[in-house]
Amino acid sequence: MKPIRLISGFLTVGVWTMLSRILGFVRDAMILALLGTGPFYEAYVVAFRLPNMFRRFFAEGAFNMAFVPMFSKKLQTGEDARGFAEEALAALTTVLIALTLLAQLAMPWLIFGLASGFAGQQEFTLSVEFGRIAFPYVLFISLAALFSGLLNATGRFAAAAAAPVLLNVLLVGSMTVAAAVGGDV
Repeated sequence: MKPIRLISGFLTVGVWTMLSRILGFVRDAMILALLGTGPFYEAYVVAFRLPNMFRRFFAEGAFNMAFVPMFSKKLQTGEDARGFAEEALAALTTVLIALTLLAQLAMPWLIFGLASGFAGQQEFTLSVEFGRIAFPYVLFISLAALFSGLLNATGRFAAAAAAPVLLNVLLVGSMTVAAAVGGDV
């Protein structure tokens, strides 16, 4: 029974990951086609670098690496896994809200630290604006990673594996609609 479940989980995650990569490619191609490689694209790339850097730490890094094994152990031993998950959710949410608010205030300095060559140029102002829009992503993706860890620990892999597909569908769909109605992509 276990090998079939392992193969099923592997195939589920593999198919959703492949679909995510394909849609990610479509997303990137659309961004380049609609924005070009000028100041808007450069500002977008720099602005999204910040939340992705923090996402690696919170969503995929130290927090998740520590949380998932501890939650799994509590789940197997019959300890209060739900209480542990609720406490982790509260702590992570608190830290991430504080970090997001702090980053909003410090965005010009954060952008300057990432792309000091943009100082005094249009790209700098755009990067700060885009960074303020994009940074809350770290809050939501980190919470999604926590919930994904909970689902994975309980043997439910599809929803967690499909989440990046949903993000790409929303981005591709939004760009398609904006371009179709003549909106500002």
